[in-house]
Amino acid sequence: MFPLLIQIPEWRTLPEEYRGKGNAGAIAYAGMGTLVDSSGIWSGQLRPGALMQVWRYKEDYEKVVQGVNVKKL
Repeated sequence: MFPLLIQIPEWRTLPEEYRGKGNAGAIAYAGMGTLVDSSGIWSGQLRPGALMQVWRYKEDYEKVVQGVNVKKL
C-alpha cells in the first residue's frame, strides 16, 4: 500500500489567496511582500520593481485557484 500523502501535490496545500499569483504569490507567501489586486494595480499601488503574474485565459487562473491540475500549463 502507498501512503495517502503522495496523492496531493504540494502546491495544492497553499492557501487559495496565493494560488495563481506566480512569483508575486511566492514572495507574499514567504512574508517578503504583499499582494495587490487589479483595482490596486490600476490605482497606482504597485511599487517600482513589483512582481506580477499575467494569465492568458481567465479560466486557467480560476482552475489553478481551485486546485485543478491544468495540464496545458
